[in-house]
Amino acid sequence: MCGIAGFIYKLGNIEKALRIAERLHRGIRHRGREAKGIAIIILKGKKIVDILNAYARNIEELYTKEFYDIIKRKTLGADRIVIMLHSLHSVVNHLAQPLIDKDKVFVSNCEIYNWKKLGRARNDAEALFRVVKKYNTHRDLHDLVKLLDGQYALAMFKKSKLLLMRDPIGINPLWYSPLEHRIVIHGKEPYLKALNKKELRRKGDNTLFIFSSEKSVLIKLGIDPRELNPRSYLLVDMDGFIERHYTPLSRILGLRGLDKVFREYLPEELDIATINKHSSTLQELLIKAVEKRIPNQDFGILFSGGLDSAIIALIAKRIAERKGVKIYLFTAYTNTPRALKELEHAKELAKILGVELIKQEVKQGDVEKIIKLISSPNPVKIEVGLVTYTATLLARRRGIKVMLTGLGADDVFIGYNRQRKYPFYLGRESYANLLSIYEKDL
Repeated sequence: MCGIAGFIYKLGNIEKALRIAERLHRGIRHRGREAKGIAIIILKGKKIVDILNAYARNIEELYTKEFYDIIKRKTLGADRIVIMLHSLHSVVNHLAQPLIDKDKVFVSNCEIYNWKKLGRARNDAEALFRVVKKYNTHRDLHDLVKLLDGQYALAMFKKSKLLLMRDPIGINPLWYSPLEHRIVIHGKEPYLKALNKKELRRKGDNTLFIFSSEKSVLIKLGIDPRELNPRSYLLVDMDGFIERHYTPLSRILGLRGLDKVFREYLPEELDIATINKHSSTLQELLIKAVEKRIPNQDFGILFSGGLDSAIIALIAKRIAERKGVKIYLFTAYTNTPRALKELEHAKELAKILGVELIKQEVKQGDVEKIIKLISSPNPVKIEVGLVTYTATLLARRRGIKVMLTGLGADDVFIGYNRQRKYPFYLGRESYANLLSIYEKDL
């Protein structure tokens, strides 16, 4: 979990641009505590005048008076800058970002499981950069998504354009806003004006486009953020004009008619032999999915004691023993009869598994804190956020960097009680849930 952010700025008051950068950086610093990085691309027209970069352990070491003075000198005579920011949470080798290669600058929040197969690189972020920077056409980007196995949100500056994209399910967050009178282009879709145009005009802001992995920091800046659709990518020019491209999930996965397969699926049509065959395939896929996510260090599981997290815990324990790393179970609960009953069940399962269960009660005061953090009144997001926030705080105190969850299993495997009432719509709803899971649960 890293933090990324950045913006395109029409030069006027360079100090104001740097203050925006510092506020953005502070808003994503909790997403990576090991290093902070900044890259400033200085432009005159479409020509790059210079690319400056700096890295430090914390924000205070980065945004110094000396740093401000250097940027002021270097930007004299320029008319645009692009600032790209990163907060590092290192799992695979320590490599500070932004990454720079000649006229290309890259930031990402990623876990690419097949990164070693993509070419020589020091970690998954560098492997991702080396693949993404080769794109020249829309087909290249389409092929890129099929090549990657993992979750990611990224931004890259190349050829006077800013590319934004994320994994097709939308596991890693990415928010953006076109500012002033910028136009969003998408096929024949009519152009849209930014909702906060008047606010920015009143403040005299020269920001043309802004993005962040944190929704809340954009809201604090007085910006109305939009979540990037996972099946879309954006190309933003230096005037802030956006070109948006969308690809259906079935095409991304190379499975034509995927929606039809989901729609026409009926459980009663399957015989025992077919069920056994699919069960064996599913077991194999589940083991592979868990195995590639387990790091070469101690890790945790967000554990409710339900079927999904119990299956993951069982698989993960066997793999952890083979790798020689330790596994912990983390659970958060409320002081209600139902939650306390589920806690007892989680304790019993943890005992059977022989894995330590670390638990924490969710306090009433945490609700307001979570609403502010996720910037949403959505009850489902608040519920998920409360559990995740409390459990991950426990994990951090243990020095745990990687957490596995069973989130999404109900959506894909028809786990909601309401779905049993309408068997003819099971596949259709499951597919719809998969497409929208990033809006509700992630």
